[in-house]
Amino acid sequence: MDSWVQCASMRVMTNKQRTELTDLLRAAGLSATEPRIVLLAVLQKMKRPLSVEAIAARLRGTVNTATVYRALTQFVTAGLAARIDLGENHALYEAHTEHHHHLVCNSCGTVADGSVCLPDTTHTRILRSAPRL
Repeated sequence: MDSWVQCASMRVMTNKQRTELTDLLRAAGLSATEPRIVLLAVLQKMKRPLSVEAIAARLRGTVNTATVYRALTQFVTAGLAARIDLGENHALYEAHTEHHHHLVCNSCGTVADGSVCLPDTTHTRILRSAPRL
C-alpha cells in the first residue's frame, strides 16, 4: 500500500503519484522540484482551464505566483500544459491531454472544450463572421 505525503494542492498525494509526476517532469527535461511537482498535481486535478491567478490561489502558502508563471511557461514549452490564449493579455492553463479545441463565450468568458476539428474553410468563415473571438 502506498504511503501518503502532504501536498497543499490535493491535501494528500501518494508516493506513487509523486513518483509518476516526478517521472513526467524528468521525461520532459525538467528538474522535479517541489513547486513543479505540486503545480503539475494541481493541473492534472483541475476540471477546467484556470488563470495563473486562480492556480496560484490554490497553491497559496506553498508556491508563489512568480514561480507559477515561470513553471507554467516551462510546462507549455515541454508539452506538459496547454495555454489557451483569450486575447487582451489573458490566458488560461490546463494539463496537456488529448488534442481538443476551446470555445470561449464573448459575453461571460466561459470556456468549453470541443473535440471536433473543423475544416480550415469552415474555421475561417466562423472567425470572419464572429464579431470578436
